[in-house]
Amino acid sequence: MRAVEVVLLLVVLATTVAALADRLGAPAPSLLVIVGVLVGLVPGIPALVVPPEVISTVVLPPLVFAGALDLSARDLRSVAAPVATLAVGLVAASALAIAVVTHALLPQVGLAAGLVLGAASCASRRGCWRWCRRRAFSTTPPRW
Repeated sequence: MRAVEVVLLLVVLATTVAALADRLGAPAPSLLVIVGVLVGLVPGIPALVVPPEVISTVVLPPLVFAGALDLSARDLRSVAAPVATLAVGLVAASALAIAVVTHALLPQVGLAAGLVLGAASCASRRGCWRWCRRRAFSTTPPRW
């Protein structure tokens, strides 16, 4: 396959996964990371080497910005204290845990790349935010 065809195929795949995530109510960034790992394991797909600096300066800021656009200020003000505490502590701990586990399972993946993976996994979306808020502040048991 030529590079143009591969890029077009990946764009179609990413769009399909994002649409599927909306239908499932799951966070799209998490599904995109999972599908991206699976696509990377397919033989015959050309290797794409992107430095972690490019990911952290080009890819992550738009993801964080898009997540911020989906969040209303009124909702954020109503739970400002727990959000401030959890936003820094749990996101950093989750990203670090993902980095350590990734590095332990795949030693060829460095800690910096693992942190990028962890930061991408911790990206938030409106649906995920509402789901977590309902679970955290609900007094009724969840309906499974």
